[in-house]
Amino acid sequence: MEYSYFPSRTRIKAGTAVTFTNVGDLPDTATAFEKGKVGNWDTGAPAKGESKTITFGSGTYFLFLHLHTAPMDVLGK
Repeated sequence: MEYSYFPSRTRIKAGTAVTFTNVGDLPDTATAFEKGKVGNWDTGAPAKGESKTITFGSGTYFLFLHLHTAPMDVLGK
C-alpha cells in the first residue's frame, strides 16, 4: 500500500503507543504536522517490513507521509 495510511483516521487513548509498519515497497515516514510545518517527531524512513513506534499524549495529532505528503490525523484522548 503506497502513499497512504490505514486506517486513515484513528482514535486512541492518551499514552497509547502506535506502531507504524511500512508494508509498501518504498521507504516512507510518518511525520508530525503542527501549525503548517513539520512537528517534533518523525518515524524516520523504515524500509519495507520495518516498524517504528510512537507514544501519543492527549490531544489531536496530524501527520503526513513526509516523502509524499499524504495527510492523516491521529486523535488522542
